[in-house]
Amino acid sequence: MTKILAATLTALTIAALSPRPSAGADAAWDGCKAQPTRACVLGLAARDVAALDDPYEKAFALGDLGEARLKAGLTQDADQDFAQAEQAADKSNGDVMRAGALDGLAITLARAGEIDAATRVEGRVDASYPDQGWAAIAVAAGKAGRPAQAEAMVAQAFERARSLKNDYLTFGALRAVAEAQRALGLAGAAAETERLALKAALTGPDPNRHDYDLGRLAAVQATAGDFEAALRTAGLIEEPWPRASAVIDVERAEAAAGKFDDAARIAGAVDAPFRLRALTLLAWEQFKAGAADKAAETLTSARAIVSATADTSERNRGLAQIAALEAERGDAKAADADFAPARAALAGLTGSARADLARTLAYDLADAERPKEALALIPEIDAGAERDGALIAASEAQRRAGDHAAALATLEQVADRSLRVRLLEALAGALPR
Repeated sequence: MTKILAATLTALTIAALSPRPSAGADAAWDGCKAQPTRACVLGLAARDVAALDDPYEKAFALGDLGEARLKAGLTQDADQDFAQAEQAADKSNGDVMRAGALDGLAITLARAGEIDAATRVEGRVDASYPDQGWAAIAVAAGKAGRPAQAEAMVAQAFERARSLKNDYLTFGALRAVAEAQRALGLAGAAAETERLALKAALTGPDPNRHDYDLGRLAAVQATAGDFEAALRTAGLIEEPWPRASAVIDVERAEAAAGKFDDAARIAGAVDAPFRLRALTLLAWEQFKAGAADKAAETLTSARAIVSATADTSERNRGLAQIAALEAERGDAKAADADFAPARAALAGLTGSARADLARTLAYDLADAERPKEALALIPEIDAGAERDGALIAASEAQRRAGDHAAALATLEQVADRSLRVRLLEALAGALPR
């Protein structure tokens, strides 16, 4: 699963849905589907952004659009997007929302390499806000060969984070600083910052956020290759699924680094209800790295779990997950055999049970690079976030296959415009200028 898709599917669970675009012919969409280009796809994204009503949401969307247009070489359009993003941020409801929108814009500008503009915008953020922009600017300055500025920025970010009075807010700022320090090669400083962030996460006023904060910190440590620290942090998470999710992230990072034995040990230790997911993701990382024999061994372990599953519905879902991997490995026959039970079960279901299995099967078919089969299940899936997620999964598969016109046609059906913007921007990045 791509980072773009993962982030988008997470957002689907919390984003408010915008009205579905009206049916019927649309000259802009039809023209772009006939011959997709970066300019026309980003033009469609701009229309979706313009339709957003909330200034705070619009500020973030305009910033992302500006970054995408800058990458596409549409400099003038990008400059206009960034200017409008700042104006939208200023119109956000309340000082906190305004500061958050400005901070987000500064992060986007820094990521786009617009260091001076990012510095100016971040300078407008009130010092009492838990900003993360200075840390992002520090990383951008380091990449741009400005070590003195990078060091000064990350030091400023650290001091501002330490000055915050709320532990939860302190955690977010410190986590960003630690990530920047690791990116700049300041491993010792990062370890100390993470220690302070960990303390803030555990002592914050909202116990419900502890697991979430710890998971984010573990992800930073795993990405940096500090797997032992990441596992220790993940082990502090209380709820089973957030803990398993954090551990699986560490496992995938170890596998991506070629440490398959360590990753397999971690996968085997994941809480039983989530171990199948851990194993299938490990097999995928092994397959991508060319370790076909190890991937086959891992899939054998995954099959053993599925075979021991008493619940027929869960067993069919597990087989569908494995089928997606078999398809990626090029074993279409095995994939068909593993998909067959879920397909057969779907025919005998009705109502919400049928819609739920159809959604799961559509995701797995998309992961198996079978978007046409995934799209055939769309009418079975409840309208709204669930259907949007399946459409997005199918469009990602079409984009990976280079079928950009088909991917665009699928995205046209996505109801949530704020999410569709992200996918349109990703699609534009896959097209020639």
